[in-house]
Amino acid sequence: MELVDVEGRRWVVRSVRRTGRGEPLLAWLISHLLSTPQSRIEHDLDAMAALTLCEVKARVCASLEAFPQDYCHADEREDAIFAELLESVRAAKDIVTIHELLGLDSFMAY
Repeated sequence: MELVDVEGRRWVVRSVRRTGRGEPLLAWLISHLLSTPQSRIEHDLDAMAALTLCEVKARVCASLEAFPQDYCHADEREDAIFAELLESVRAAKDIVTIHELLGLDSFMAY
């Protein structure tokens, strides 16, 4: 897996370790009973060459096109929304905008 920040810097993830729970004990107990609890993790990262905005857009569009089922359904209205999403990614002026368009995963602050 690679991580890319809003400036295009990137790292390859060599390993991930769980180091403990990611929530206060009471919240963790409730999450454990109702869903998957949050974990605190550490990554071993190796820096790689930065990506340009054009390279990020190309990767995002390729990923969207490879997994359209995650972004559209069989009905035409959904396909139009998917096409609009692809065009919005291609027109993005920065990586932050791409993040906002896709609603990428976020992590809790500790």
